[in-house]
Amino acid sequence: MSLYKSFFKDTFIYGLASITPRLVSFILVPIHTYVLSTASYSVNTNFYVYAAFLNVILTFGLETSFFRYFTAEKEKEKVVSTSTIMLAGASLIFVALAFPFSADIALFFGFDQPVIIQLLVGTVFFDTLVVIPFAMLRVEGKSVSFALLRISNVLLNLGLNIFLLLIVPKISQQHWDNFSW
Repeated sequence: MSLYKSFFKDTFIYGLASITPRLVSFILVPIHTYVLSTASYSVNTNFYVYAAFLNVILTFGLETSFFRYFTAEKEKEKVVSTSTIMLAGASLIFVALAFPFSADIALFFGFDQPVIIQLLVGTVFFDTLVVIPFAMLRVEGKSVSFALLRISNVLLNLGLNIFLLLIVPKISQQHWDNFSW
């Protein structure tokens, strides 16, 4: 019976960690559509689409392979180090190629500022680096730690969106001298 109890507990916790980002997306859409112009919201949407696409490419589907080889291998440290080195190496190559050409890439994809591509590259880089640590938490059965980290990340994202899009503009209107940056 304890096997079933553990299974249902983990399913609930992982499900919560999976559903929370989607729930936050529903909260962010009205905020983004209220604050951003149609053109800016389009850029925001494209940013998220390209980030998701690039995450798939840069992770190579390695998370699933990691689970398979980690459970089958006797030398688990090799699986962890090889996976980490592969993802970090591919991500660094991606950054090294994308950053110098961010202005050209921005023009190609219709962004008016290269900084958008630089933010995209940085975001995807860090998202790729956390794939193996999150997979390690899952494979080691640390569902609560996994969920707390994922949910904390999502709540931080939500908080920063609210702060930067709603609070800072109101404060800056009242106290522009303090927010000249």
